[in-house]
Amino acid sequence: MKSKGMKLGAVLAVMLIVSMAFVSTVSAEGDQVVTEEEKRQLEKFQKDSKKEMKDSIRKSLEKSKNQILDNNPEMSINAFTEVPKGTDTTFSTTDWGNKDNSGWGTASSDADYYTSERKAEATSRATLGAGQSWGWAQIGKEFSVSGTGGQQADITINGWQKTLTLVGGAAASEMTVNAILFDTTSNNIKSTRQIYHWSGTAFPGGETKDQTFSSTQNVYLESGHNYIMYIQVETSASSLVYGEGASDALTDRDLPSFGQYKGYLRIDSINIDFK
Repeated sequence: MKSKGMKLGAVLAVMLIVSMAFVSTVSAEGDQVVTEEEKRQLEKFQKDSKKEMKDSIRKSLEKSKNQILDNNPEMSINAFTEVPKGTDTTFSTTDWGNKDNSGWGTASSDADYYTSERKAEATSRATLGAGQSWGWAQIGKEFSVSGTGGQQADITINGWQKTLTLVGGAAASEMTVNAILFDTTSNNIKSTRQIYHWSGTAFPGGETKDQTFSSTQNVYLESGHNYIMYIQVETSASSLVYGEGASDALTDRDLPSFGQYKGYLRIDSINIDFK
């Protein structure tokens, strides 16, 4: 455990050094300093990205609900694994996911999910020019509760997080990871628990994570309802004329100031413990 901690610390130290060297080089060549106006512009870019992502996620969940109601072969009600009310259950597979991404200017993004590997991946990058991007992905398990009435339960998601965030110069980036329970029967997000969050604007810095996560939510599960328990990773990045921002949880990305990096969010198990 100690050697892993030292390794992660070394990776982060290298990332910070690279980021500061990047900013110093740009400033020395062009005598550039990030102004308050540039900071405000970057903050606006990030705010716009959040709004666009929120709209995209809402529309995607609505589409999923409609597919279920229409008995779509790809997402029919029969796809929901039955959980008898009061019976503790553990899932070690995933069968549902969503994704979307967008970007303009010098920024780029990507997103994907893999049910067989239980992974959600998303990345946003912006470098050396005006640009804004965002990407999000979800991965989870569909289940239905049988029986009568309802009962309280603890739902725990266990998994692995391998992510990187980076800011240098006139740039910004942000990443949020949430565990979410969606009731498709009532079209309602019943519970959300934040697993991870990082954001930075116009300063050299960043953070890497390569570790387990565990998130528990106490919820009331109703018989006859269909649910999706999932993790959701949101990424965004913005830059102006000089700067680099990255928010990375996706495999095989080549970051200009950091090199090759492989990231993802993975679900290892979902436990339902009735109370």
